[in-house]
Amino acid sequence: MSVVWIDRLVPGATPPAPRSRAERRVHLGLLAAIAVAIAVALGGVSGAGQQPLSVAALGVVLAICGGISISVNTLLCRQLNDAGVDPAALVSVRFIGTVALAAALVGRSRQGFSVVFSTGEITAVLGAALLLIVFPVYVNQVGISLASPLTVRVVLALGPVVIFLLQRVEGRLSSSPYSLVSAILYGSLAISSALTRRRAIRAAVLA
Repeated sequence: MSVVWIDRLVPGATPPAPRSRAERRVHLGLLAAIAVAIAVALGGVSGAGQQPLSVAALGVVLAICGGISISVNTLLCRQLNDAGVDPAALVSVRFIGTVALAAALVGRSRQGFSVVFSTGEITAVLGAALLLIVFPVYVNQVGISLASPLTVRVVLALGPVVIFLLQRVEGRLSSSPYSLVSAILYGSLAISSALTRRRAIRAAVLA
């Protein structure tokens, strides 16, 4: 849903075509799907089980912030790719804030940086970070640069469903059919929204 507003705020981007009546109906459906997902979390029927209301509410807020951040990142990276910025260049600056925040947290800990540099596992940790974090982020960045905006939005919409199914295969985490239903409902409506947006853009171009 944040894409609807973020599209209008991206510097240098072409102003989006006006929203059609069909799009507005789909957006209402998206809001309803989000409300269902929030109710699942707050009602204690998600995979996390019953939680204090304050903890569940904090989880909802963090999830919303994370979703908006992903939307902002995807849109801005696509704009930079279209302007000629290489995916490797984007990845090279993506972790500066993460490193700065991690350094601040370690500096405030009781053991400080000594625990980081004294451990014999630092090489394994760095290797795992490169393999499991940096490399997938680079692959994702290349995908954003090559795929159409519609494809990117479809992949993002189906992401929660794919992650849910992978966690089922992995087996360590508990699952909730209510969470799966809300993820499928939202993903279906998000794809419908992307397709409706594409039709609106084509109609505006032909007009």
